[in-house]
Amino acid sequence: MTSAPIRAVAVLGLGAMGAPMARRLLEAGFDVVVWNRSAAKAEPLRELGARVARTPAEAAATGVALTMVADDEATWAVVTGAEGLLAGLPPGGIHVAASTLSLTAARELTRVHTDCGQVFVAAPVFGRPEAAPRGELRTVAAGPSPALDRLAPVFAAYSAQILRLGEDPALGHAAKLAGNLVLAGLVEGIAEAMALAQRAGLPRARLAEVLHAFLRSPVADGYAERMARGDDAPGFRVALAAKDLDLMDGAGALTRTPLPLVAAVRTQLRAALARGWDDRDWSALVDLLADAGG
Repeated sequence: MTSAPIRAVAVLGLGAMGAPMARRLLEAGFDVVVWNRSAAKAEPLRELGARVARTPAEAAATGVALTMVADDEATWAVVTGAEGLLAGLPPGGIHVAASTLSLTAARELTRVHTDCGQVFVAAPVFGRPEAAPRGELRTVAAGPSPALDRLAPVFAAYSAQILRLGEDPALGHAAKLAGNLVLAGLVEGIAEAMALAQRAGLPRARLAEVLHAFLRSPVADGYAERMARGDDAPGFRVALAAKDLDLMDGAGALTRTPLPLVAAVRTQLRAALARGWDDRDWSALVDLLADAGG
């Protein structure tokens, strides 16, 4: 694999995270090629100077292809097929998976890219969509060291912090799932605390002040404040949260790790989905709990 600096990056998947990441790469001076299943989402980036590819294969011909799509299934849909990323990425090219994927998918993607003489790197990100345009995401990266060295300026374009976790790409997705497990417990815990306080007569906003006084966590503060003001505009949608909890459950089964917290939060998220709350932010779990007691 070459050690030449990366000049061009393809971004495949232009949703709430992918589009601002592509903008940050443009602002950092990279030549950016974009692709999205619904082509209309690419037009604002074309106006900013990105080139719009017709297929994932065309986008991947740049040599570095970053995917930011919903899940394992969507990733494989982009990667495989006659016009897929795998077909267009040249030998030595790098596929960077920034989505949250299962450990099984990470291992299989590593295998298929290796078989094709390509490189697979896991680089999922932590941060709500509003952090992406500010370059404040946290990237957890794993893959071959030479590839990570070359990708450092790419990650720096949209990340405030980059953590390198080793040579095995599955470690990046293990870190993302483990980190999201902690977030799931935090969100569920704050939601239960809010429901309890409200039923005891303490307004949610006052409990948010209490939590801020001793937790002092930007993440905890953010979710407590959202729940206090009833703001469930989607940042991390219930549907995506449920998908991630399913991935955590699968990782637990694969590694034979008991995850009782995952089981509990999955139950709550499934109840939210049953109400049709797919597109609400997962902080809406507080309303689920508030309603449950009648």
